[in-house]
Amino acid sequence: MQKFFFSPYKTIDTFLAKQPFYSTTENYVLRNGLAYQLPLKSRIFGRQSSLRASYVFTYNGGDQGLAYRELHEFGLNFGVRTREAEQKNGFEQMRIGVLYTHARNVYDTKSGYDAFTLTAGYRF
Repeated sequence: MQKFFFSPYKTIDTFLAKQPFYSTTENYVLRNGLAYQLPLKSRIFGRQSSLRASYVFTYNGGDQGLAYRELHEFGLNFGVRTREAEQKNGFEQMRIGVLYTHARNVYDTKSGYDAFTLTAGYRF
């Protein structure tokens, strides 16, 4: 799976945006990624399980005040599908995983942004 996302954003003309302490912005976001899902041989709760790995690259461009321009996200999660006899689709019923995000500060090379996010999802 590959996805591409482009989103321009700009400060709109409001009363608050005209205040001297408020800085206007005109930026854009480019986001692209890859994901691969591997069906596993083991079954859990009588259902098929799968492992999904993903990578997403995000570039924030535009105004000069952005400290984090490039973000890298790596994800790995484990899922259990719905029963094949119940529905004729391949949607997962339950997924758990971890997401790692890394960004480098463009103004200070000794600092950066690293985050681990635990994820859990359930489809009703």
